[in-house]
Amino acid sequence: MIRTSVFTAIFFLLTVSLAPASAGAAAWEDYAAQANTAQEEGDFDKAVALYEKSLSSVEETRGPDHPDVSTVLVNMSNLFQTIGWYDKAEANLKRAIAIDQKALGKRHSEVGADYNALAQLYADLGRYEEAEALYLDALSIWTETLGENHQNIAGIAVNLGQLYREQTRLDEAEKMLLRAVRVDENALGKDHPEVAIDLNNLGGLYREQGRYDEAENVYMRSLSIRIKALGEGDPVVGESYNNLGQLYEELGQYGPAEKQYRNALGIWENAWGDKHPNVAIATNNLAGLYHTTGNYKEAESLYQRTISIDETAYGVNHTEVALDVSNLAGLYEEMERFPAAEALYKRSLEIRKNAFGPVHTLVAANLNSLARLYVALGRYVDAEEYYKSATETWRAALGAGHPSVAVGLINLAGLYQTLDRFDESEKLFLEAIAIDEKAYGADHTEVAIDLNNMAWLYARQGKYNKAEELILRALAIREATYGPVHPDVANSLDDLASLMEDMGRIDDAKKAELRALEIRTKL
Repeated sequence: MIRTSVFTAIFFLLTVSLAPASAGAAAWEDYAAQANTAQEEGDFDKAVALYEKSLSSVEETRGPDHPDVSTVLVNMSNLFQTIGWYDKAEANLKRAIAIDQKALGKRHSEVGADYNALAQLYADLGRYEEAEALYLDALSIWTETLGENHQNIAGIAVNLGQLYREQTRLDEAEKMLLRAVRVDENALGKDHPEVAIDLNNLGGLYREQGRYDEAENVYMRSLSIRIKALGEGDPVVGESYNNLGQLYEELGQYGPAEKQYRNALGIWENAWGDKHPNVAIATNNLAGLYHTTGNYKEAESLYQRTISIDETAYGVNHTEVALDVSNLAGLYEEMERFPAAEALYKRSLEIRKNAFGPVHTLVAANLNSLARLYVALGRYVDAEEYYKSATETWRAALGAGHPSVAVGLINLAGLYQTLDRFDESEKLFLEAIAIDEKAYGADHTEVAIDLNNMAWLYARQGKYNKAEELILRALAIREATYGPVHPDVANSLDDLASLMEDMGRIDDAKKAELRALEIRTKL
């Protein structure tokens, strides 16, 4: 439910900033600036048309192999990624690389920027090996051309850190994120706002690892830097409060979480006014907190305020509104206000279809939400249809081997399990596990989730030995990844205890329950 703050620079992308064109700007620059504005407004058809005009104009005036052509291609690729046109985005970036290599040389810093952009695309598509190779190439080029203490080095280190984090290569991720901190400290000083951004990224990694004290420490240092450098009322100080709110919410410290979210909201309202779309980030996060704590009246009011802000800022059919509407639908689903939830999920679906077309990951997400709602309503035929549609949409958008396809398969397998269609369920679970093992590796935490889900299929059939084997493997993966004291390890122990009870192994169940309790006491 938490919408990430717009300020946190998780990924470092070097694209040309397209400010409104000046009176003397070339036609291609004017078209590009208009395209950028249309993209920000969510008018993707207009943005595509304007970028096509920009590309034609720059090719005509500069020639097809000029670096300015590369500039337009890279910015077009960002639009294509937003829309979900990944093949076109890849083609644009590959052409940009070829142009810049020919015009500037293979080891030019702009080629490094192109590699970085293509790596980002591959990372989003789950093509991790290709992404890593390109990031490392970009790192090598920039180290050679710009020096190892240039800010671009910090940026690429953040990108590599995030890539490794996605793969649960957490030690490598930490090394890269710490490198980003060191580079920016050396280049800019230890109390520079850029260092605060690096610390926020590091704090996010520590949160994921369950290293909550360290996460709090780096978040607090980031906050201190920002207050000292920019003043208490600066919007990025609000971002630091927002991050602390997320940490405390994750720890179940709901009072401190609410305080930090309200700090962020107050700063952003004072900075921008209460109708600014960035204020909607804070109202959305507060709504999510109240949703979690069962304060449904406050959650509903804040979700509705979020929708109103974004409708005013962007228009009623903008993709940000689709996200807001979907969040409110999730609240209504939990409150068992199913007709209202269905209507909102369908509204979100239509907005996204109109904006992105039928083959897009966010369209798949809406289909998946509707399927889950239909399961709750006992409309199993509809649920099966929508789960299948979601899975096929993810497959068409991202490829058959993408982990999102595994999500769809797991959900469909769960439905079949509910319907006692055990053979079909097992087949889909195995297919999903194979996808995630290939994408992430056999010892990834996503694989642990898959194994845990499949274990309950076996338990329901009385195949307790198979179920135990899978739960123990999931537990081992989580312990190896996070260490012995982590919420997910405790969750695996809860599952093991439940299974042991079903098997009549009461002493083993009590041991698992006790260990889970000890872990939570230490958190």
